[in-house]
Amino acid sequence: MRSKLHKRECSWGGAILVGTFCLVAIVGCNRAEYKDKLGGREYVLVDIDKKNVHTLLEYFFYPFLDTTAIDGKEFVIQLSDEKYKVRADDSLWGVPLSEFLSEQVGSDNTITWEEFKAFVEDAYYDRVGIPGSLNDLLNEDLSYRDNSREWFHVEIDGVMTSARRHIYVKNEAIRESIFSFRKNGNKIIYPTGTVILGEHWVDASLIEITAMAKRFDGYWDFFVFDAGGEIVKSTVTPPKRLEVPLQCVGCHTGSKLFEPEKSFPGYAKSGPHGKRAIYVDERLRNKAVTALFDEHRRRGDHVLGIYATLYVSSLLLNKTRDSLNTEDLEVLKIMGL
Repeated sequence: MRSKLHKRECSWGGAILVGTFCLVAIVGCNRAEYKDKLGGREYVLVDIDKKNVHTLLEYFFYPFLDTTAIDGKEFVIQLSDEKYKVRADDSLWGVPLSEFLSEQVGSDNTITWEEFKAFVEDAYYDRVGIPGSLNDLLNEDLSYRDNSREWFHVEIDGVMTSARRHIYVKNEAIRESIFSFRKNGNKIIYPTGTVILGEHWVDASLIEITAMAKRFDGYWDFFVFDAGGEIVKSTVTPPKRLEVPLQCVGCHTGSKLFEPEKSFPGYAKSGPHGKRAIYVDERLRNKAVTALFDEHRRRGDHVLGIYATLYVSSLLLNKTRDSLNTEDLEVLKIMGL
C-alpha cells in the first residue's frame, strides 16, 4: 500500500510539507460540520503520567493544528510540573483531533494515557502520511547501501537492541547541519526531509529497518519496516519489542544519555544485552572534534548518534590525502579546522 503522501508523486521532504499543510484546507472544509461539538470547552486536561508530557503533546498534536489560527507552541499549556491542558477550540484542529477531543475524552474532560495511545494509533500516522514501504519513504531509491558518495555509514552495537545496527544518513544532510551549526546555537540540527536509517542485523541476516524522517516543525516521524521493506508497527529484535512511534519518541525527546555514544571517544562497557560499541577506524576517535560538537550531550535535534562528529573526523583524516571535494573543504573551513 502506498502512502497518501506518495500518491501526490512528490519527494519525501516535500511530501511532509504537503501532507501537513493540507490540514488547513481540511479544517476549512469540515469546520462547520464539527462546530460546537466541544460543547463550549476552552481546555481539555491531560493526565497521562509520562515524562516529557509537553513534548509528547506537541509532537503528536502539532500535525493536526490549523497553523493559520495560532502559534503551534501555544496550544499546550503547563499548569504545574505534572499537570497540563490543551486548548480545545475546534477552530484550531483538523477533524480527527476535533473528534478525539469532543468524543473520546468523555465527560471527565481529561485525556488519559489509554485515550492518548488509541488516538496516536488510529489517527496520527494517517495525518503525517505513513509510507507503505521503505521504497516509498526513499522515493524508490534504495541505493544507500552501495552509494558511499552520497550516504554516510557507521556500524553500532547499542542499548536499544542486541542486533548490530548499520546507520545511514546522507552526507548532504550532515553537511547542512554543520553549515548551520553556529547559527543554531552550536547544535547539530538536520534539515527538513532528512532520513536516518538503521538496519538491524542478527547473525548476518537483516531483521528490520528503523527510520527517522525530519518534519517541517523540527520533530521527526519514526517508522519501522520488516526485512522486505514493508511497514510494521513495532520492532522485533531483542531485548524487547518497541512500539513505533510512541516508544521512539519517548527516548529521542528525553535527556538521558545512551551508550556507546556517551563514552565516545572512549569505549563503552558491555551491557546486559551485549556489546555497546561504535565500530570505526581508531583514528576517528578525535577528542577535539568530539568536544567541539558535544553532539550526544547537546541533543539539539533529538538524534542520539554522533554522525557529524564522525563525519568531520573522517574529513580531517582524509585531508592529508588531498581527496576532499569542495563541499567537504567548506565544512572544515566553517568549523575552523
